[in-house]
Amino acid sequence: MFETYETESGFEKNIFFEKIISENIKSQNLGNFAGLFEHPYIPKYYLVGCAECVGTKIVPMAERKMWREIAHELVAMCLNDISCTGARPMFFLDYLAVNVVNIDNASQFISTLREELEKHNCTLLCGKTAEFGSLIEENHFDVGGFMVGILKKEKLLSKMSVAEGDIVIGFKSSGIHTAGFSLVKNLYGKKLIDNEFYEKFLQTSYIYSDVVEKLCSKNLIKTAAHISSGGIGKNLLRAIPNGYCARINFNEVPKQEIFEKLIDIFGFEKTYKNFNMGVGYCVIANEENCSEIFEIASEFEPFTLGVIKTALTKEEKNTKISFKNYD
Repeated sequence: MFETYETESGFEKNIFFEKIISENIKSQNLGNFAGLFEHPYIPKYYLVGCAECVGTKIVPMAERKMWREIAHELVAMCLNDISCTGARPMFFLDYLAVNVVNIDNASQFISTLREELEKHNCTLLCGKTAEFGSLIEENHFDVGGFMVGILKKEKLLSKMSVAEGDIVIGFKSSGIHTAGFSLVKNLYGKKLIDNEFYEKFLQTSYIYSDVVEKLCSKNLIKTAAHISSGGIGKNLLRAIPNGYCARINFNEVPKQEIFEKLIDIFGFEKTYKNFNMGVGYCVIANEENCSEIFEIASEFEPFTLGVIKTALTKEEKNTKISFKNYD
């Protein structure tokens, strides 16, 4: 439900921010990709909600007037988050904050939102457009998205069902998606990457929710993780119960030029903490289900990313991730 965010100063701000949230919001949903809400009128179901944005990727997209791509990104982030529970989307609300409303630009954004949502049987219910004048630079804007879905309680994807020997399957990303763009923008400003390479980072994000829905309908997966802000380490751990860790084999991740370039500049550790490294989404499943999962999710070139093991060392218990080749 609450994403972490990365800055060049590392994780210290994340820890402080998460502490503020946990002290002020009394909810069992802290740390989840989406929040679960129970209502007495529908006792067999959860209502599932999430809130997302496009992050600083919106800055170069706004400069290039990529309104349709921004709408796609906003829908993608919400759908990918809500799918981690197994829920199906019902309706969506948007928030658009601008300097002054430009009718043509706003209509492109809203019409694309509707088109993208209709592809996934989700309704654009309503939204809010706010003019901020000088508080927002001319030709710049920000967007937010709020999605509500529904889920039978018995179908909830839960990390508590994960056990030793389960397989972590990765789905390929289209690039960095929306995470870590402040660092990329900084590289471009320092001329460490050229314009042609910078444009590659603007590739729109994959939407995994339809495939995940198919996997859930066949009861093939136990839980899932959307790899966004904080990379594999900060997101996959949210799908692993205490006492276990995922032993990750990065040799299985399809190579992408942009990540190789980022590793050359930042080193592996910093790149791993801020980017998805080519892994946009993960599911965890029994080994016997893997072949069918690979077939259903073939459009995202699935690969065996790791295996769940009992956490033995202090580091494995704390991080729930171990970067090792496994047998």
